Amino acid sequence: MVRGNRLSLLCASVVTMGLPAMVSARHMETWSPQELVDESDVIVVGEVESVIEGERIAEGETWRTPVVMMRAGVRVLRSTPSDGPHTPKPGSTITLTYQTPTPSGPRNISPVRLIEGDRYAFPLTLPEPGGTDWRLIGAEDYGGLLTPCIRQPTQEGLEGVAFLIHEHVGTLAFGDMGSLVRDSWGLRDYQRSAGHADVETLGRIHQGLCNFLDQGDDRWLDIAVAVCSSFGTPGPATITELLDGDAGRDGQGLMAALALSHVERAGIHERLIERTIAGLEHLGHGTWSIVRDNYADHPPTIHLLRDALDQDECGSVGLAEYLIRLASTVDGEWEMDLAKSAEHPLHAAAQAAACRWVIRPRGGMTARDYDRALREAVDFLQLHAGGDPYEVAMRALRDAKADDPEHFRTLGHWLIEDDAPRAIEVWRLCIDDAALRQSTIGNMLRKTGERFGWDADRDWDEQDWDAVAKRAKAWLAEQE
Repeated sequence: MVRGNRLSLLCASVVTMGLPAMVSARHMETWSPQELVDESDVIVVGEVESVIEGERIAEGETWRTPVVMMRAGVRVLRSTPSDGPHTPKPGSTITLTYQTPTPSGPRNISPVRLIEGDRYAFPLTLPEPGGTDWRLIGAEDYGGLLTPCIRQPTQEGLEGVAFLIHEHVGTLAFGDMGSLVRDSWGLRDYQRSAGHADVETLGRIHQGLCNFLDQGDDRWLDIAVAVCSSFGTPGPATITELLDGDAGRDGQGLMAALALSHVERAGIHERLIERTIAGLEHLGHGTWSIVRDNYADHPPTIHLLRDALDQDECGSVGLAEYLIRLASTVDGEWEMDLAKSAEHPLHAAAQAAACRWVIRPRGGMTARDYDRALREAVDFLQLHAGGDPYEVAMRALRDAKADDPEHFRTLGHWLIEDDAPRAIEVWRLCIDDAALRQSTIGNMLRKTGERFGWDADRDWDEQDWDAVAKRAKAWLAEQE
């Protein structure tokens, strides 16, 4: 039985009486399960077997920025409608084409980025007449466009929205932590965009989970951690309030409270922070809010996070930097007392970890995780270090320019965002790199106040970049 009278009554009324969820127009490419079914020709659950990078195009269909044409081979596991005239058969392989911005493109978008082994429910449009390539119904992996999936279905014979509901159930109940977190992000974005809790959808997901997970199952704690991590503690409610059944007004709060209602209370805070720190590789920035609002002064937090830093866990430097920054601000402003920062119990471990990360090549890490790890390391060194530790990053950038283009471009992309005069050497190193030239000049424009012949009447993609770069390099040559 679910603890918390308000939660029980809410979900019981939704599931057993079939009350309709509130309807809201889609905003910023966020999708409800019903919209995905209505706007796609077929939804294919498939596993990515190959990803091939194609030609580069000066301007994409969705983003006015250079894009790469991508082709992914996707092995079909199951589909809805299962018996449609154009539905690909299980076991067959389809080709999915999509566009994604180049690595030097803007960072404030969420393009589809696939890697081998990914499993998703892909909402697709039919190939054009005479063609064989399938396309997604949207360009951005935002708001539930792609639902992470497990290999086997949790229930056979489902179609439409019920099919998608059980893909959510399967991932939340049995998927790995990375898939669980990505699924929570999709649910979060839809709920946040709609501006209300879609209690019908969440009630059906919860009911499906109860068919597979027992009361007290540790998986409920993983679900709660993932849901909270997708946008911080919901509501805004504290973990204690969620445990008491106060779900707040949004769907994320409802899902978190429902999951926590199944977790054994004994030692729950210690177990929750332990799971949170252990999952930093997968969890989002909402994790920072969970720790800030509930566990910033909790002794196990410092101990567990220091261990994660010593073991170079991806995500640990970012969380440590945030906690140090919170403890080091002056009079509540975002101006830090660097002496106070250096005294923080996590500072030494975080600085050492950041220095290790900036000299580390990607190796077996995904490009996504590598980019995140270097961004967090650079943020820490820029905000809390300077001097010799910052010079470690500069030496790594100089060495990578000659030996490791991927390391150079990933590290350089974040170092160029520093302020002058410290960033001048970074700009000199990066301005001639084809992948970094535009972002380097963009940061120089913002940080120096110089215009370098930039034409304010032209859009970004219409600038004479050769002329702007020539003037920017002349300005750099004049600096000491």
